[in-house]
Amino acid sequence: MAGKASEAWTSAPLKVGICNAAAGLVGTGAALLLKSSVAPGFAVGFILGGINALLLLKIAGKGVSMPAEKAGRFVTVSYIARFALTGVVVALLIYRGFVEPWPLLAGITASVFTTVGVLIGIARKEASQDA
Repeated sequence: MAGKASEAWTSAPLKVGICNAAAGLVGTGAALLLKSSVAPGFAVGFILGGINALLLLKIAGKGVSMPAEKAGRFVTVSYIARFALTGVVVALLIYRGFVEPWPLLAGITASVFTTVGVLIGIARKEASQDA
């Protein structure tokens, strides 16, 4: 059972990354078709969301492999640092005028939905294999 859990933590980021890349390309293409000025912000948001998801998976995977005494503190500090860094990057991108806020938010949100969908699919597959 421990082998399956560690295998899931190593394969999940790869699956999430591939699905996010594919969905990001499709979403950016659709944004280009709808309104070309929206596409750059959507693409940047999707990239930020994908990186954010992969960082979360890395933090969770590392936390699972640590002793319980260290895991809680590590996960908490890492989560807050990741969240703060994401906030600073988003604020700078908007403040400096590199991207519009709504397409950026749409890209991040689409990446989150893609990540959650992939992780639900992974969990369902694992649950059906255990049954």
